[in-house]
Amino acid sequence: MRWLILVAAGCGIDTGFDTPPSAASLPVRVQLVTDAQYRNAVHDLLGDVKVPALHSPGTTPDQFIHEDVLAVDAPLLVQYRIAAESIAAELAADPGRLGCDAADDRCLRIWIDRLAVRAFRRPIYASEHDQLAALYDAGVAGGGPGAGIGLVVEAVLQAPSFVYRTEIGPPPGAPPGTDVELTPYELASELGALLLDSIPDDALWAAARDGSLADRDVLAAQVDRLLGLPRVRDHLVDVVLDWLEVPAIFTAGKDAMKYPEMTPELRASMYGETRQFVAEVLWHRRGSLRVLLTSNESFIDARLAEIYGMRFITADELVPVILDPRRRGGILTQPSVLALAATPQSESIVRRGLFIERKLLCQPDLGRPPFSTIAAVASQVASLSEAQYSVYRTTTAYCAGCHGAIDPPGRTLHHFDGLGRWRNIDAVDDDIDATASLMLDDREREVDGALAMARALADSDQVAHCVVDQLAHYALGRTVDDPALSDYLYSSFDRSERDLVAVFRALATAPVFRMRREVP
Repeated sequence: MRWLILVAAGCGIDTGFDTPPSAASLPVRVQLVTDAQYRNAVHDLLGDVKVPALHSPGTTPDQFIHEDVLAVDAPLLVQYRIAAESIAAELAADPGRLGCDAADDRCLRIWIDRLAVRAFRRPIYASEHDQLAALYDAGVAGGGPGAGIGLVVEAVLQAPSFVYRTEIGPPPGAPPGTDVELTPYELASELGALLLDSIPDDALWAAARDGSLADRDVLAAQVDRLLGLPRVRDHLVDVVLDWLEVPAIFTAGKDAMKYPEMTPELRASMYGETRQFVAEVLWHRRGSLRVLLTSNESFIDARLAEIYGMRFITADELVPVILDPRRRGGILTQPSVLALAATPQSESIVRRGLFIERKLLCQPDLGRPPFSTIAAVASQVASLSEAQYSVYRTTTAYCAGCHGAIDPPGRTLHHFDGLGRWRNIDAVDDDIDATASLMLDDREREVDGALAMARALADSDQVAHCVVDQLAHYALGRTVDDPALSDYLYSSFDRSERDLVAVFRALATAPVFRMRREVP
């Protein structure tokens, strides 16, 4: 019976590429909230409550892009139920924390309606009000106001209107092929998800309630306001870190015999350096992609000082430093990235090359060679060093088709070992050769070492397009398959001197963000 009740409750720009394309690129849709959005929304609704961890099947922690997902399968349904019951029990034990006296029935009923309205991100229907009131009454009758509040919270936190965002415009639906404008409530919900990773905040909610958010100038002002909030700034830092998979440093496998210094504390320092560096780039260095890829300014502590060879740094906390400009420049030379794009026992030219190919060049995943092929050459390559094996891969006909593209960018990082320490000779005492020929912007570029590669990447239009496409994919939940939109976003990015934050501003104020298209 309870399940039936719970489900019932849920019911000034120029022309050309400077002008956002007017056609909507996305069909109307319903989108499942992410695990992080669920957790953040609960905290925004209910304050400091304990939210059990969710893990949606098919996702990974800190996943960067979430494609359209509709189904709530049995394991996730159970997780929603467990989370809702746990949170409800905590509130039921202390209903006074809701701002109402436990004996003030009218206050509690008003709170229930406010909870549902903010959780569903729209006004509630009369039928929903009645169903929630009936749940509250049933709980009060069985165990008092706390029990009533508990039943309501359980229902709201499992309701489809809470765990899904709608992008379908006002009813009734338009004819197929017609562009529809999202309602102000839906638009506020989309902005909340993109920039707050949660439900709309009070100011955004107020603009949805009075309808002013439908005005383009008000929308732009709200986007600028949100981008100034510390919470939003922290979230966009996390977005960049997730794009580059930096949180994986906490779980990257490392051989304890080979790298005994790779302690949890060092992993935290590696992550902390890159997080503080990205925050500095986004909010104090104009969000510059060039600075992200080339700056030799960073933040290190005593643990990282050992990796960087700067043992005069003895601080326990991260402090700003200028790194050796002959060896370090940009995020690709930071230990977090170098260590996670390596094997448990050593550096990896292949993993580092794949990292650059996927994250900065948007090259497709070429897959692994058949196991039989690997086994057939195992005896030939067993004694080869990392550099020698790379030469073998790029000069052997069968391997070169893939490794001719993968290995060169990874080879430019050959000066760095599996933890990101600089060395001039490799594990077999050979002098390091970090020269490579990169294919960038449809032409060969000869580079010598990580710094030259970073500068080439920072200058590349291919890299800029790749970065914009990935951030847009994250923001929209789908690939950008509209050339006009892609050109507009890239043009905005380029005019802003490749400011990463400008991509989010351009997306959030473009028609593609507020319009959808009815499809047959």
